[in-house]
Amino acid sequence: PLGDAPVAPYHRRRRAGHEATAGLRTLELVAYGIRAQDVRRAGAGGEVTLRLRAVPDRRIRIVTEADGARCVARPYTRVAGVDAELVDIFVVLDGPRSVRHVELTGRTASGGTVREILRD
Repeated sequence: PLGDAPVAPYHRRRRAGHEATAGLRTLELVAYGIRAQDVRRAGAGGEVTLRLRAVPDRRIRIVTEADGARCVARPYTRVAGVDAELVDIFVVLDGPRSVRHVELTGRTASGGTVREILRD
């Protein structure tokens, strides 16, 4: 991981079959941004542990490693009480400043899919 805060949040939007990404705006960063990041480097890789503002009690651990000439990063967290590789975080909004719920999807070590809906 490069720098003291290598992870940056962004939106991934799908509309009419097209996908686009965009950085979060200032108010969105306050609500959905990263609360804290802890970086640990080791050899040709490292680990970033972070907490999101929307779900501060849920720790996400991102393991990075060299794979030939490229870097591979894999995020892990608990989903539905099971340790899993994090596949997706989907935030369902009630309005511009209100979250209805957060959906987490993960992949278990055996290849199964786990889902959890977090409500306020």
